[in-house]
Parts: sequence; structure tokens; C-alpha cells
Amino acid sequence: MASTESLHASKATGSGSGSLVVVVLMTACVVGFAPRAMSGSWLYSAAFLFLLQQLFRTYLKPVVLRRLLAWNGWIGGDRNPSLKLKIWSLLVKAFLPRKRSTFVMEESLPSLPLPSLQDTCDRYLDSVRPLLTTEEYLKTSEALDQLQSSSVAKQAQAALVKMASNQRNWLSEWWLEYQYLRSPWPLCVNYNWFVLEGEKCRWNPQQLVSKDVLKKNPYELQTTRAAAMLAAFLNLHEEIVEERLEPGMVGGMIPIDMSGFRLVFGSCRRPHKRDDRDEFVRFEQDLPKRHIVVVCKGHFFSFPVHHQYGERLYVSELKVQFDKCIEMANQAGSVAHPIGAMTAGKRPDWAAFYRTHILGNMTNEESMAILQSSTILISLDDELISDNREMGMQLLCGNPSNRFYDKGVTMIVLPDGRCGLNVEHSFTDATVVGYLWESALNLEKFSYMKPLTDKLLLPHHLKWDWSESARLQMENALVTELQVIANVDLEICPSPYGKGYIKSVRLSPDGFLQMALQLAFYRDQGYIPLTYESASTRRFCLGRTEVIRTASDASKHFVELFEEKAGPCSTEDKIAALKQAISSHVRRSQLAAAGLGVDRHLFGLKIFMQENQQTLPAFYSDKAYQLPWALSTSQTPTRQTSLYQRDQCVVAGGFGPACLDGYGVSYLIIGDETVSFSICSYRISPKTDSARFGKAINQALLDLRSLLCPTK
Repeated sequence: MASTESLHASKATGSGSGSLVVVVLMTACVVGFAPRAMSGSWLYSAAFLFLLQQLFRTYLKPVVLRRLLAWNGWIGGDRNPSLKLKIWSLLVKAFLPRKRSTFVMEESLPSLPLPSLQDTCDRYLDSVRPLLTTEEYLKTSEALDQLQSSSVAKQAQAALVKMASNQRNWLSEWWLEYQYLRSPWPLCVNYNWFVLEGEKCRWNPQQLVSKDVLKKNPYELQTTRAAAMLAAFLNLHEEIVEERLEPGMVGGMIPIDMSGFRLVFGSCRRPHKRDDRDEFVRFEQDLPKRHIVVVCKGHFFSFPVHHQYGERLYVSELKVQFDKCIEMANQAGSVAHPIGAMTAGKRPDWAAFYRTHILGNMTNEESMAILQSSTILISLDDELISDNREMGMQLLCGNPSNRFYDKGVTMIVLPDGRCGLNVEHSFTDATVVGYLWESALNLEKFSYMKPLTDKLLLPHHLKWDWSESARLQMENALVTELQVIANVDLEICPSPYGKGYIKSVRLSPDGFLQMALQLAFYRDQGYIPLTYESASTRRFCLGRTEVIRTASDASKHFVELFEEKAGPCSTEDKIAALKQAISSHVRRSQLAAAGLGVDRHLFGLKIFMQENQQTLPAFYSDKAYQLPWALSTSQTPTRQTSLYQRDQCVVAGGFGPACLDGYGVSYLIIGDETVSFSICSYRISPKTDSARFGKAINQALLDLRSLLCPTK
């Protein structure tokens, strides 16, 4: 078992002192051999050339490649590349390793850059201008001036500069610790996110199972699908462990960080034994000890996925085990005191329960260890779902009795065989899990049945020893969480057209969709929102995300011009404003992807000050910095693998809003034909309505198309 803190620490400092010693020794050998090699002895010459080659291949080549990959001049995809860009491309291709195992590029990835304080302040001020009144803007400008001149901020910046020079990623440990593990907020809706397969991904029931079989076993589709998908995930897990998974590359030549793949399987979040925080743990087990946990009707069952001598269970054997789990759960009846409900509530409440009723109780500790160390959690739900919206709700929230939200990845399978994922967010982001999900959906068709074996062990039913106090707490937690879930308003809306049209008018698809969201929000709420869009920074070592602040002077000008707030204006002016807004968004996206956004830098400065018990500058209490993310957005990644097929695509993915009166919007580009929007808000808010906002988005898209092509 190892926590992500130790994993990050071991990789954040680069090659380390041990590697430096090796480099020095090899260099000394090369220098020592050089005179003798020059003397003409073939043996010394061969040894000299061998040492020189090893020194270059093992130590110098990754360093050179790292410097090449740190260059940002390639971002933007220039259609007429300069001579400098062409030379750079040739050098990168020449230095890329020929044999590309999953993690072979780790030493070659550039370190996460640290912007200057001046640049961050300038970009921040530019980003908040469209959100503030003139008076508020002047106060924010003054607060930024004070921040830059304060000794506290200068000391913090100097410390971050030192961290950035000594570590491969100055942010990663702080981000995990303070953004996730120290947060008191519930995981359900606030942090955990979901991904949903397309309806065409399901096996054809008529081809798979006859009506006579379904009459005898109504769970036949569910257990067969669960077995096939689990087999696909186990294949992927083995590829990661054996480093056979194809490494990610942007444009076929820019490597991206793959460290998150190590943390997907066998991982779990849990309350710390002593400190007021969580910890993230990953369990690495030998083949005979690898197991999964199944939850059905609130009961947890475990069984190994390999036979005694290491051979993995066939799909048919996995199905038999799932059938047994359902049979045992039906015999036991639904659980009245579900442990899963505790993981859905506030983290301090769960931590207190964990320390009081699990730690120190041998039965509960043993069952919890089995659950936490499982390769993956499989939830076999009873609910019959009629549409994508209900399915999205089932995946995002579901029945807390049949969940354990702390688990890294939970695959949820319904009685009709349809499935999706609920993912805990602390350990990685959607690009990593999305890659595996897309792969699994396409690999499952290669799963095949084989003869059953009579050596299968009966699944182990996890036992719990609860006091009356613990049972009462779990009952209350379930009631509370069901009320929270009832307050979630989720809609999944397909767009009237897709990326194909946007590209045909030579505009950035993401920038175009973001401007449609800005226009829709303005119509829905009447103001320009502070908007969050996530940008991947995985081109850097241990990189995760940075914020693209979509709202800009250009986007505000476009929205107000389009709505003719200052009076009628021409079509040409509206189109020009739209293109300018998209251009501004593209530029901000490029800066964020290059690690030069503003939010992670300001976050790092704040954490350093807090850790050193320094008084925060007034900037951090300024109104602009305290504004909520009224519109939180993210593009769910697709077409990440060579296995991608249009009919096997993901149809939706989503997350909760970042504030009470806001929207959480995930959008997924499906081929060239459509875009799927998942919109989430809270019913308790009198200002928001997910269905209404979905209609506003589609109307904005139609209006933009009419603006650009009036005949369509």
C-alpha cells in the first residue's frame, strides 16, 4: 500500500541524487577511456563508444527532450509552420524513444512552469474586468498593487520559484492536499463525477439472451454485461501494471503525463486515523490477491479475479460470481443500515464515524480493508431507468445504500445491462478515466466465453459489527442524503448540430461552444458569469488542470452586441464580435494549457502563506476573488484511443454546480454531428433550472448558426 503523497514525492524531484552519482561515474569512465580509445585499441574504442551511447541514451537524451518539450511555440497548430517550428518538430521526433512503454516518457516531461507575479496579476485583472463595476474594478486593481508590493507575497513567490526549480511539479502535492483531502464537503455531487455510455454501446438483448432465459433469470443481462466490462477493465489494469498501455501523445508527438493511470485501480480515499483530513491510498497486490468488491442491495461481496496459479477468471466465471452475489443479496434482503450512506455526507461526520465505529473493531476493520483494497467496485443496481437523464442521476448520485463514494472507480450496472461510472476526483481527472472507459467499451466485444470451472470459491460476504449508535447514524445519514439527491436537477440535452458545422465556418469548436454558453447564461440569468473551464496540463510532469477564465471583455462585448443592449447593430459587427471573443478564448486556452493561467498560481501563493501562518493580503478577501464560479464547465474528452468508434462512444458525463445559484455544464463532442450537454443545478435555488438552461443553450446555438449562415 502506498499513498499518493509518497508517489508524488518520489517523482517530483526529478532523477535524484542517485541518478546524479551514476551520471558522474559514467562521465568519469568516458573521460578515463577517451585517451586509450584514441590510442587505437579496438577494445577501448568499443568500450568508449558503448559508455558514450549509454550516457546519452539514459541521461542526456531525456534532458534534451525535456527542454525541447518545454517550448510553447508549437501550441496553436499554425497551418503554415515556420522554419523554427519545422526544425523543432524534427528534433522532437528524433529524440522520442522508439519503444514506447506506458511510462517511458516520464523523465522527459517538462516541469510545470511558474508564471511571474506580475504576469499573473495582469492576466487576473484582465479576466475580472467584465465582471465588475468601475468602482469594484478600481478596488481590485488597488488590491493587486498591494499584493505585488507586499513582502509576504514576494516571500511566497520566491519560495514558489525555489520549489519550481527543485521539483518537477511545484503544485501537485498542494493541489491534492488542499483542494481535495482537506475539504469538508461531501463527495457526492460536489466532487465525484459520472460518465455514461451511449445507448448503442449495449449488447443487443435479443442476440445475447433469449426470452426464456430472461424469464428464468431476470438478472441475466446485468451479470453478463458486468462480467464482460469487468474483463475489459482487468485487461487494461494488466496493461498498466506491465506498462503495455499505449502512452498518450498529442498530435502523435507530444507526450503527456501518464502517472494518473497508476492510481485508477486498487485506489480509495479514506479518513485519516488522526489528522482532520482524508488520505488517498493505492493498494498494489500480487495476482492471487487481486480481488473486486460487488455491492448489491447494500451488501458487499468480494471474490478474487485470478485463480490460485495466476490465471484470470474467464468472462463466464466472472458472470457466475456475479450471479452468486445477487442470489446471496436477495436471500439476505436489503440492508437497513448502509455504510455507503456515511461516505455521501460531510467528511468530518464520516471521519468521526470511521474512527469510532470502524477503527479498533476487528470485524469492521477487516471488511473495510477488503473494500478499500479492491481493484474496482461493481454496483449492481435494481432500478430500471427509462432515459439518459435518469441514468445520469443514477450514476452521479444513485442510491447511497448501494454506493461507496470513497472508492476510486465504481462501475454501475443496471438490470438491462446498461452501465456507467462514478469516479472519485482527488486522484486524477476525466482525461485519464475517460481514456480507460472509451477503451473498455470497445474492448468488451473482444471478450469471449470459455468453459466453466468447478474451482470457483463462493464470494465472501463482508460482515459488519455495528452498535446501536452506529446504526442510528447510518439511518440518519441515508435520510439526509436522499434529501440532498432529491435537490439535484440534472438534464442531458443533445445539440441541434455538432463540430462539423463549426469547423466548416473555420472557428474553434470549443471557443464557439463557450460563446454559446455565455450567450445562453446571459439570457437565463441576466449577467456575465465568472466562468470556469478546465484545461489539461498533462504535457507537464504530474500535470492535471488549469482554469480557462472564459468570460472576457471580448465575450461580454459579443453578448451585449448580439442582444443589442445598446441598440440595433449590423450582422457584420456581430460576426466580428463573435470571432474576436473566440480568438480571445483560444488565447486564454493556450496560456492555461501552457501552465500560465492565474488560478493555480494564486492558489499556491495562498497555501504557502497559510502554511507559514502569515496574514493573507487584502486581495484574497476582495470581492472579485470571492466571486463564485456561477458557470462551471468542462469538455468531456472523447476520441482518445485508436479503438474509438462513433457507435461505441460515450453519450454524457457530468458533475455538480460549483455554487448554489450556478450551473455545472459538461459537454461532449460526439463525432461531427452533435454535442451532448449535461447540465446540473440545485432545485432549491429559485434562480436556476437545468431544463430551461438546456433550451437556452440550444437556442443560442441555433441563433449563432443563423448569424453565420442565414439560409440554414
